[in-house]
Amino acid sequence: MLRWPFAEQVLRAGDLTAHVWDPEHDAEPLWEALSSPEVWGSAPKGMPDGPEDLAARLAQREDGPERIAWTACLDGRVIGTSSHFRRGECVELGATYLSPSVWGTGLHLRLVRLMIHEARANDCSGVITRADDADERANKAIQKLGFVFVHKSAEQALRADGTRRINRVYRLDNEEVI
Repeated sequence: MLRWPFAEQVLRAGDLTAHVWDPEHDAEPLWEALSSPEVWGSAPKGMPDGPEDLAARLAQREDGPERIAWTACLDGRVIGTSSHFRRGECVELGATYLSPSVWGTGLHLRLVRLMIHEARANDCSGVITRADDADERANKAIQKLGFVFVHKSAEQALRADGTRRINRVYRLDNEEVI
């Protein structure tokens, strides 16, 4: 049975750490790391207006699934965020945004592996993730980790440009080695 919320407050993998999101301390440095428009290209609501808007987006939504938001750091420097969402006995990984300064370094895969490890350590029945249908790079990275395509789904909310995001949904069973 899934243990939720996770007891761990800090996840570690060498120079990469993720700590539970603290809006009071993390909003400003996270905004500094993610304030480039290209970071938010596939975000349902587009780019946040600033640190306060970013903090509001990372907060638990009353109508949404239970969430644990994490602040990702490399050698102590804030470089992004990711979240675990409770989906029954499964855990979904999502809302991952990283600084362009770490794009192409393999850091995203390292962070996802760390997040998967934590979900499994808390007895989830499987891990789910999704990516924008148009983002071939993200979809290839997800499949490289062993996730299997399940189906496509449309987001309820429209993007800032008025289009509706189509997601590819993937599942990773616990027997899969990452």
